[in-house]
Amino acid sequence: MDFQNVNELLNGMNEYLDSHDITKVDLMQYDAFEVNGNPDPRLKALMDKDKHGEYLGRYYHSSMSSPNDPHVPTSLTVYLDSEDRPMGVWNRIGGFIDNYEIFEYHDGYYTGACYMVMGGHVTPSHFSYYVQKDGRVSEIHSVFSSMMDVATVIVSRFEFEYDGDTTILKTAFNCINDLKEDGTYDLRRKDDLLLPPKSEKKIGGKGRKKIDNQEKLAEKLHQAVNDQMTLEELVEAFFAVVGKAKPVDDEMLQYAAGDYPQDLGPFTPPCSFILMRQTPAADDEFFQLNLEVGFEIPEGEKIPYDFRCFEEGDEDLKEFVLNSKSYNALKDKPISYVQVYVDET
Repeated sequence: MDFQNVNELLNGMNEYLDSHDITKVDLMQYDAFEVNGNPDPRLKALMDKDKHGEYLGRYYHSSMSSPNDPHVPTSLTVYLDSEDRPMGVWNRIGGFIDNYEIFEYHDGYYTGACYMVMGGHVTPSHFSYYVQKDGRVSEIHSVFSSMMDVATVIVSRFEFEYDGDTTILKTAFNCINDLKEDGTYDLRRKDDLLLPPKSEKKIGGKGRKKIDNQEKLAEKLHQAVNDQMTLEELVEAFFAVVGKAKPVDDEMLQYAAGDYPQDLGPFTPPCSFILMRQTPAADDEFFQLNLEVGFEIPEGEKIPYDFRCFEEGDEDLKEFVLNSKSYNALKDKPISYVQVYVDET
């Protein structure tokens, strides 16, 4: 497997999810150890060495590195096999939400599938590949593919070397990849996680980041559009309203339209047309103002797929939209609905 190839990472993840049923995983066949102030020596030996999830997995690491987050469990259960390999990590939040990372071992690497189970409903969250060299993890590649934005795949990539039992983190990147019409991915941005964070601009003399939750802009856009308008009129309205918004650092515009080019089974989104403005929220999250348009499309007709992000200005994106294959295939189709809403990631 080529772990640098986003499509191969996604295919491996999808094959796993299609062939495995989390509700039938039997972790009780392994030795269970609670993560607490006095862990069992077998578990403690791994806890003492684990710095980035290289011994106990990314879910364990993220949980233990966020002790002040009220949604993070105060205890975890780790399941080890007879060779002290992790086979699963589990915790329960609020008495009814179960979180898991389930491990499966292959030649030269193993995988970790993270799930949330609530009320019998299973939601995959992310999928990691742990690449091994000389018996230890040398690379981790974690795939995050949001069902709300399947056109963007984030892969967190970590590379390690070792000095005895001490792990040295050589590289760490968040790689943001955009889907192309042919079903492959282009790397849009590569953020070095080892660099110090950029200094944040402050306002009001109180040390707070400038936040635009876009609710007022959403109300203006809602008043400017309706389902009796043509697609061209809707596009014009979006860019007219967004163009009057006060600029915000790190804002981004995004366009996604057409039939999603990969088959995700029940998760495959319907054909739609979405224009989105994204602005920063607190804690490295985002507010996303969406104009979503649905269409009545004859069964069997395929609409070309387009996806594009712009991080500066909106005129270039508007020109791209009006010249895109998806727009020209949809502009004369009957519109079934028009929605304006704000999401917070």
